[in-house]
Amino acid sequence: MNSSYRAAIALLLFVSLLSSCKKDPPVTPPIEPPPYKQSIFLSVADSGLTEVVLSLSMTDTLPPRGYEIFRNNNKILSGSLFGKETSLVDITAQMNTSYAYQAFRVDNGMRTDSSTVVATRTLDTTSHEFAWTEYTFGNWSPNVLRDIEIESDTKIIAVGTISTRDSSGKSTEYNVIKQENNSWKLQRFLSNAQILYPGSIGDDSIFAEGTTLRIISSNDIWLAAGNMHHLTQSSWKQERAEGAGFGSELWGDDKNNIWIVGALGTIIKYNGLTWQKQSSSTTVDLTDIWGTPDGSTVWACGYKYDYTTSVLLQYTKQSNSWQTLWTKEGISTYPFDIVGSIWGNRKLYVASGAEVYELNGSAIKKHSPWFQNFIYHIRGNGENDIVAVTGGGGIWHFNGSNWKKIYLNAQRSLNSVAIKENMIVAIGTDESSFPNKAFVLVGSRLK
Repeated sequence: MNSSYRAAIALLLFVSLLSSCKKDPPVTPPIEPPPYKQSIFLSVADSGLTEVVLSLSMTDTLPPRGYEIFRNNNKILSGSLFGKETSLVDITAQMNTSYAYQAFRVDNGMRTDSSTVVATRTLDTTSHEFAWTEYTFGNWSPNVLRDIEIESDTKIIAVGTISTRDSSGKSTEYNVIKQENNSWKLQRFLSNAQILYPGSIGDDSIFAEGTTLRIISSNDIWLAAGNMHHLTQSSWKQERAEGAGFGSELWGDDKNNIWIVGALGTIIKYNGLTWQKQSSSTTVDLTDIWGTPDGSTVWACGYKYDYTTSVLLQYTKQSNSWQTLWTKEGISTYPFDIVGSIWGNRKLYVASGAEVYELNGSAIKKHSPWFQNFIYHIRGNGENDIVAVTGGGGIWHFNGSNWKKIYLNAQRSLNSVAIKENMIVAIGTDESSFPNKAFVLVGSRLK
């Protein structure tokens, strides 16, 4: 082997040795991205007949924060969110239809995040068909029921005055009647005179007519009968409550937010500790009060006995005060006449004279037909299940599409009505005989 050949081999071996000793450059592990945190959220706040209310929120407040709302994979809304959250209304929904909604966040024209899909179904119409059962109470005078609440399909409570007389000629007045498991029981709630009239002489108990009640839960019930009588922890206690025990209507959404209205513009609120009078800026006799499910907005209404003046009031938590939404003094002013009763959830339904109006924000819709008689009381399960009682012994029902008269008896004077699930209860006086009798009418929906 010649020397040049041996040199070539040695060079190859040297290069190979150098290659085997070469060190790899350092490798930096990839940076882990931060864990994903969803920044856009969507929920269904309310489903009506032809509207769905959506609640949209984002976790930050830095612009730009655009959004797109899709329904069943089709874009229906878009815009920019300027606060932390907002309510959006789909006004193109159809009755009795299922929908799936999803929100996308849009920053600088690009979708950067999405909410989970939320599903809902709009309301359907309800049945107008009810089977009726009538009950009468009292064999002496006076007899009248003023207010009614349904706790369940087997528990009903009404207040007023029921008079009985036994064979010896002794008469007794009751101010509460309760049905439980198809059995009716009369109860007599007396008001402690020292509580009702502080500083009065003696400790006599006083009977007063029951005027209104409100069931917050099965173990939290308020009723007005001279003093305010409060069921809590299975026992009743009395409170003077700034005169609330003579009020005309109670409403409350929880134990710390109870309202009562009465004569000469009286509004009194219970905050969980004390009763406090509120400024209503009116001397009209207030006949009804109702609020939104979350208690953020409360409405009250009423009229003077000569029908010359009527008001519709509104309270909001944000303003913490009562404002006049509408008033009539002498001549009727648009859109109402005499407002006697109200009910609502997101929308407000106003019983004015013999007509019902629907208020949805600033929009006002007049329902038809004309009811022929004054509407004394209106209540509902939802916007597809509303009931009203009128003069002349009439009961009307709204099923989401139309109103229908579902009961009529001119010998029944109806003062109040309640509806819960598939039960309607109306109360008042049976005037078909003398003495008149306290009257309860129970309607069960025929499915």
